[in-house]
Amino acid sequence: MNFILLMLAILYLFCTAFSGYCAIKKLDNFPIPEAQRIHRYRFSLGWNLCSLLFVFIIVWISPITLLDIGFRPPVFSGAHPILYRAVLIVCGLLTALFLYQILAFLASPSYRKSTA
Repeated sequence: MNFILLMLAILYLFCTAFSGYCAIKKLDNFPIPEAQRIHRYRFSLGWNLCSLLFVFIIVWISPITLLDIGFRPPVFSGAHPILYRAVLIVCGLLTALFLYQILAFLASPSYRKSTA
């Protein structure tokens, strides 16, 4: 059972990577209008979320655990407390910056024009 699930996951990832590669090659040297580019970004995000859901479904129905596929809490047992806090602050600031950029891009046409 595990082997079949692993082969399905590998096949799915291969098909996803190959279709993405073909789409990129087909669009080389062609300008894409803004509306179509936004549609492609949203489609890509949706496809990636579906891929993540697929992985979680496999983990849920099989004896594979999240630890087996690399999801584990970070361990900073040997890290200095100041270094630990600095890493957390940088990660928090980067997360806030990324969320701001995403929300500004979605909400503001002038921000979209400035980033194009």
